[in-house]
Amino acid sequence: MIISIYSTQVIDTRPDLDRYGGLELVMGLLAKYIDEETEHTVYLFATENSYVPKKADSYLFSVGKAGTDPIMALKEFWRDERSRKALMESDICLDASWGYYLYAPGIYEKLKNVAKSWHGPDPGWKEPPKHVKKPNLIAVGFNIAKYLSEVTGYEWRAVHNGIDLSRYKYNPKPISEREYLVWLSRLYPPKGAHEAIRIANKLEIPIHIVGGSFGDPGNYVNLIKKMCEESKYATFHGEVGHEKKVELLRNAKAVILPIIEKNITSNGRTYIWREPMGIVGIEANACGTPFIVRPSYGWTETLIHGYNGFHANSIEEFKYYIERVDEIKPENCRRIAEHFNYKRMAREYLRLFEEILSGRKW
Repeated sequence: MIISIYSTQVIDTRPDLDRYGGLELVMGLLAKYIDEETEHTVYLFATENSYVPKKADSYLFSVGKAGTDPIMALKEFWRDERSRKALMESDICLDASWGYYLYAPGIYEKLKNVAKSWHGPDPGWKEPPKHVKKPNLIAVGFNIAKYLSEVTGYEWRAVHNGIDLSRYKYNPKPISEREYLVWLSRLYPPKGAHEAIRIANKLEIPIHIVGGSFGDPGNYVNLIKKMCEESKYATFHGEVGHEKKVELLRNAKAVILPIIEKNITSNGRTYIWREPMGIVGIEANACGTPFIVRPSYGWTETLIHGYNGFHANSIEEFKYYIERVDEIKPENCRRIAEHFNYKRMAREYLRLFEEILSGRKW
């Protein structure tokens, strides 16, 4: 099988990404698995510093560095004879971009099979690709797939994201012997960093505020920095490298994520958020650390209440379960994380590709 993975131009697509680890990290891991552990050929379409396949017949195709305009990149990939030929000869083209670029009229019709890996909370289009009867849509969680099926009228399948467990050092130290909390995510109002700081202030427990990514609203970032400056308990880190992130995670009592699903207003904008999966919880669990989060969409698929963390429906419940978090065993957290190994994720993608090639499209 020849598989093309068409990733984003936002940041590098690498399995060892040292910064924000979302879609690009996951697609880097998928490319790595196909390249190193299967007989298949893989073509990766991404930025210049992305994963370079080791097989002689597999390639990284790139037209620029991180931040390259995605429309320009698509035009360049299609204009260049070598990259256009690679797309056209692929048995499967997996579009994992923040668009539906390989579904564009004039391109889609010349490709053998196209599937979409979508990592967002909504369909990501104003109008569906009406010229495509069976677009083979794949979400990263079953609840978000159900929601997307309902709102679009198309069938959506689901493959959970995976991580490379070898990059997360497990800490067997009992939770009762740890001293601080962590909040880790994008600095985006629905992710609830402001509520996490308020919770820590109320409980008088240290908390590390970690994260940030492209597109974070500056006014909200400034608010969080100010709240941390005024707090006796909150420390602002911003975006950190992978090693620092793991150090903070593995020594924490818990990661808390008071996600706000809807009706949060910031700077005149009202946000509605549906967490597609929530890989942060899995990263924490891989380190032997529980997480506490609102039971919304993808979060209900990665957390067993009372086993690897707790679900909390209100700020008062967050406080209640933080005080009970010593009940969670680090080994149970790691056991859950092991299910979300990127190799399992890759095998599930390959099974869906085989379905498409057999004619069972959706």
